[in-house]
Amino acid sequence: AGRKADSIIMPSGKIIPPLSFTGIPAKVMERYNSRLISQFQIVQESYDRINIYLVMEDGENKEKIKEDIKKEYEKRVEEGVKISVIEVKGIRGDKVIDSKVKLE
Repeated sequence: AGRKADSIIMPSGKIIPPLSFTGIPAKVMERYNSRLISQFQIVQESYDRINIYLVMEDGENKEKIKEDIKKEYEKRVEEGVKISVIEVKGIRGDKVIDSKVKLE
């Protein structure tokens, strides 16, 4: 709660609002009746590269949850945008979505 979020900008210039991106981890965990993800952050490194950082506990379906999160994000971005799901020990900064891409 209270975390900032940037919009995601696709290679075509289409803007994806934060709300369509931030609910994905919770929806995937709900599918598995799981609470393995304690924090996440989405970082758009470039128009065609987005990293999803997850702070996770060990547990059943952990790898499947990461795979499904990747698939759900891939459905929402344009073709050619690479999604990487990366497990980390902690999240830096105060943004749930941090886009390093700016509209020109």
